[in-house]
Amino acid sequence: MKQVKALNVTIVGGGPGCKAIMDMIFAEKLSQLRMKLIGVACTNPKEVGYRYAQEKGIYTTRDYRDLYKLKDLNMIIELTGREEVANEIARTKPEYVRLMDHVAARLFWDVFQIEEERIAERERIEAALRESEERYRTFLEASPDPIVVYDMDGKAVYLNPAF
Repeated sequence: MKQVKALNVTIVGGGPGCKAIMDMIFAEKLSQLRMKLIGVACTNPKEVGYRYAQEKGIYTTRDYRDLYKLKDLNMIIELTGREEVANEIARTKPEYVRLMDHVAARLFWDVFQIEEERIAERERIEAALRESEERYRTFLEASPDPIVVYDMDGKAVYLNPAF
């Protein structure tokens, strides 16, 4: 079977959105997408995402055009929120590199957040169900009276210890 290569991604804009996307990548929450962050560009090196990238050993630069030189670059995620930056990247990037602008990135983030909330809710429901099952199992097993549970076909599927 052919091994799928990682999607080599860079981020333009080193603010909180950059850090949030990096957290998702590093926590492997996007593992199905096989994304590998290879660079971050931000004009302000004091931004939280820029500093975080440096801490993680990710290539950083103040000029997004430097990202174009990175080996095997596949995609640039533009997170500045500035239309003129997105347009300039679209105009100057290598032809083979895809651009996800801040609007698409926001949609991506929202879909991810909805999925995270759905997973958390499912985990809460499953925990409540396990707790409820345990409570009823304890009740049935502790009862001094014989208890039989039948399925829809009239077959006994459970007899408590008092039986």
